[in-house]
Amino acid sequence: MADYVTPAIGIVTGLWNAYQTRKTAEKATTTQMAAGNKAQGQLDAVYRQSSANFAPFIATGTQANSMLGTMMGMGGTATPTPSYAPPAQTAAQPIQQPPQQAPPTATPLGNTTPPQADTQMSLGQTMSASGPQSGYVRMQAPDGSVEGVHPSAVPHFQQRGARVIQ
Repeated sequence: MADYVTPAIGIVTGLWNAYQTRKTAEKATTTQMAAGNKAQGQLDAVYRQSSANFAPFIATGTQANSMLGTMMGMGGTATPTPSYAPPAQTAAQPIQQPPQQAPPTATPLGNTTPPQADTQMSLGQTMSASGPQSGYVRMQAPDGSVEGVHPSAVPHFQQRGARVIQ
């Protein structure tokens, strides 16, 4: 009788151990899935918060880039066209426009002080003590001020009343 009991106990013990191992593996899998889902939820929350934090800067940059393109004659619109959608949970703050400033007024030619040699001017234009760099055209604005402008800008300023001087 002892000859078949020992192998039977071994088989039953093996089956019991396999069942317990399966149960433990299922529990570990469930725990890992829950931890992964929780981590994904936290990453989603961080992404939504980051998007909400950057939304005003993205909209301002988009609007500024569009306005710059319009001013440079390359097209564009004066309103922002963001390529993102603000998160549903975050209320977007309206972007306030900067106050409009009056354009700088030119001083009459007699009241200006001559620029220092090799002073850096706007848009990369340099002035030397003798006037604008070679290649620039001297023009007189309707208010009497004289500036050197790039040859491609001459028609633009002539349409606004400036004249070329020698």
